[in-house]
Amino acid sequence: MTERILKIQFEAPSHHGSGLGIAGLVDRAVLRDRHGTPYLAGSAIKGRLRHAAVRVLLAEKQRVCQYGDAASICRDEPCGVCALFGSVCRRGCLLFGAAYPIDEIRPPLEKLWEAGKNRSLPFDSSIRPGIAIDRQLGTVRKHLLFTTETLPDWMVFQAKVLGDTGEHENLFQKSVHVQTHFGAGAARGLGRSVWRLA
Repeated sequence: MTERILKIQFEAPSHHGSGLGIAGLVDRAVLRDRHGTPYLAGSAIKGRLRHAAVRVLLAEKQRVCQYGDAASICRDEPCGVCALFGSVCRRGCLLFGAAYPIDEIRPPLEKLWEAGKNRSLPFDSSIRPGIAIDRQLGTVRKHLLFTTETLPDWMVFQAKVLGDTGEHENLFQKSVHVQTHFGAGAARGLGRSVWRLA
């Protein structure tokens, strides 16, 4: 089984969270492991790449079974998306691990974590306020101010990707290449990133 490294280098502050907050401090916290290290869930990475693969195949006018409201599922001969990422009928050929900060930036992060050990909010992040917009009126919705924890724009993460893509390698490469964002808040300027396979 082939093992590759997927690197995600952020060019803007980012937020990838679990939907939970830190009581009294922030409404939307960054996803962290039990040691407090921020990470990007492998399932979210897989979902971004799967979505990109569907768009690539549609743009190239190739067969793809699952998109939008399409009810068809590959049963005999899988499309590229089902072969790479799987479907309800078959297992995909790729496995995605969680992405953690690369080794080169671990020392400064560890110093920040150590310095902020007794704080409720780690030093490696900042808080961004946000407001909810009423889409019908185009105005601010009252009483809906929220806060989001973000990681700095210099963060670089890497994840292991296991599996042999075979004849679908080109589709996988294109799916990685077209990625421009990761996480929540892209419309607010968060998560701009460059993805590459090492």
